[in-house]
Parts: sequence; C-alpha cells; structure tokens
Amino acid sequence: MYYLSFFYFLFAFALPITIYSRNQTLLKKSYGQLQIYAYLFILIFFLGFRGYVFSDWYWYWVYFEGTPSLRECSIVELITEYSRRWEPGLLVCMSFVKIFTDSYEAFQVINFISNIFLFYLFLKEFEEDNINIYLIACFFLVYKGMQQEINILRNEKSILLFAISLKYINKKEYVKYLLLNGLGIFFHTSAFIYIAILPFLLLKIKRSFYLAMLVIGTSVYILKIPVLSIVFGLPVFGKLGRIAYLITLYSGGAVRGISFGFLERLFSSVIFFIYYDKLIQKNAKYRKYINLFILYMLVTFFCSEIAVVYDRFSALFCISYWILYPALYSILSREKKYLFLILFFLYGSLVMYEYDRLPNQRYDNLLFNHQSKEERIEANKLVRKMLGD
Repeated sequence: MYYLSFFYFLFAFALPITIYSRNQTLLKKSYGQLQIYAYLFILIFFLGFRGYVFSDWYWYWVYFEGTPSLRECSIVELITEYSRRWEPGLLVCMSFVKIFTDSYEAFQVINFISNIFLFYLFLKEFEEDNINIYLIACFFLVYKGMQQEINILRNEKSILLFAISLKYINKKEYVKYLLLNGLGIFFHTSAFIYIAILPFLLLKIKRSFYLAMLVIGTSVYILKIPVLSIVFGLPVFGKLGRIAYLITLYSGGAVRGISFGFLERLFSSVIFFIYYDKLIQKNAKYRKYINLFILYMLVTFFCSEIAVVYDRFSALFCISYWILYPALYSILSREKKYLFLILFFLYGSLVMYEYDRLPNQRYDNLLFNHQSKEERIEANKLVRKMLGD
C-alpha cells in the first residue's frame, strides 16, 4: 500500500495551499518556493530511489550494462554501434552517467532528477496564472505520470519536452516548439506526432465539433466498431502489408467494455464540454490543452480495438489532464471545489491502489530493505504466468 500512502501524503501536503490560496502570489514568497522544492524532493525520494518495480527496469538495466561510457568511445561511435533497436537519446544519457559510475541504480536516480527538472520547467509557465501548480503535480502522478516515470523512461523525456514546448505555441515561436520536439525524437520516435499535430493545436475548434466527436466516439467504443481495421482495410492501404500485419498481431488485445476507465474518460469528456467556453475565457492558452484532450478522446474512443495503440498514444496526450482539471478547479465555486477535491481524492486512491495489484509492481526503496534483481526477475516471471504470457 506504499503507492496509496504516497498519494495521501502528497495530497495532504498540497491541500492547505490548494484550499486557502486564492491565487499564486504565495509562490513568489520564500515559503511558497520552499514548499515547491520540498514537493519535488519528496518525488525524488519516492520515485527516484524506487527499487526494481514494474517490468521494464530489466531491459533498461540490460541496456545500461551493455553500454560503454563516453570515455571509451565517441558519441558517433556510440550511436552507430550501440543504439541497436532503441533511439540514441537514452543511450547517450546512460553513456554519460557511466563516466562517473557503473551503477544502474545511480543512473535511475540521476535520470529521474533530470525528469523532475524538466517537469519543474513546465510548471514555471503557470507561476503567473491563477492555477494551482500543486494540483498539477498531483494530476501528473495520477494520470500516467507515475507509470511513465517508472516504466517508460524513453517516452517520458519526449513527453516532458513536449510539455515544455507548448508554451511557445502561444508566443508563436514555432521554431522553438519544433526544435524541442525534434530533440524529443532523439529519445523516442513517437515525438514525430507532436510535430505533426502542431496545425491541429493551433485550431480554434468549435464546441459543436467537440460534442460530435464525443457522441460518435462513445458510440464507436460501446458498439465495438473496429475503426482501425476498417480504415486500414481500404484499397489504398492494400499494399501496406506491414499495417495489415500489425492489425492482425495486436487486434486480440482490445480495450473494450463499460469499465471504470471508460466511465472516467466519459465523465472527463462531458465535464470539459460543459466548461469548454469558460476555460478558454479564463485563459486563451487552455485552448491548446482542450485540443490536446480532443486528440486523447479520439485515441481512447476510436482506437481501443488495439491495446498497444490505445496505451502508447493516449500516454502522449494525457498532459491535457494535468492542466485542464487544475484550471477547472480555479473557476469553480467554493462548494464545488470541495466536491472536486473529494472526487479527485477517491479516484486517485483507486488508481494508486491498482499499482499494488501485481507482485512485480509492489513498491520498495533502494535506501531501505528491498528485493534484489533476481527476486524481481522471478516476480516478473510469475506475473507473466498469471497473465498467460
């Protein structure tokens, strides 16, 4: 129950300023800044020094062990000879850390600190806004942020770089937006999508379009209409055997049914529709986050027939949650704010409770008694048997 306790602690830590601070002027005072740093330090302690939890740590550890330090080869040699099936960004980071230490555990901590620094740069955009950045941090953890920091190290760098780049859209500094996401591609090729969606993020989408996508998407999901199979089955895709192969390979792992996750997505979609105009009137910068949520909605409703598409692409757009819900909180009446916090507390508790569901996900910390790599490898094997893999 460590994840649940961690969430309770952070929620309680953020609650006083969330309830009593009507604006962000407190952030300009030393106490406010000290509280931000304390908050980030807690994240580093809990997540940066985590043990061998979840499953992907094993592959990152193997990759780290097989990576030479930058003292032994040049960056060009490193990329051409060792990048193999992964993008070179994380490889270069591993090789740089190996100049100082051969410890994978040290790399894990350093890598997380670098992510927290990127997240801090993202938060700084909202210092002048009437939006609670402590809520942003809590929503970050609940909506895929914790999972990303633990299990998808390559993606997380590109996602955080994208989060930082969004501020340049309002400033119309599109070159900086493209450069940051170009750097993101260095860590994960999925960042190409962030470059491709720039025109969509610039659109002033009408509320009626949002409603149409919500109604159609919900219908597609509930009726289990195989949109991807239909689209890629068109004659224009006839010669693209790779796509057909992927559809066949992954279509068995569908995300369907009236699940708790579906109800949450439907609830969020309806709530953002209701407050669509008020959010944009509050601050024009929230328009791009609404556009981003529309992309999230399209992926989760239209692409649920293939689990890997649903999981990977929805993670790319979950940033919308981090901002829209705290922005919504800032425009609610006092009574509704209390209801908001209660609902978020209950939902966050359920999410954190789920993290303890499987043996290989159970939390421990490198600074205290923790399971060895060998024990965790056995736990991974047990989970694969449980899941029938």
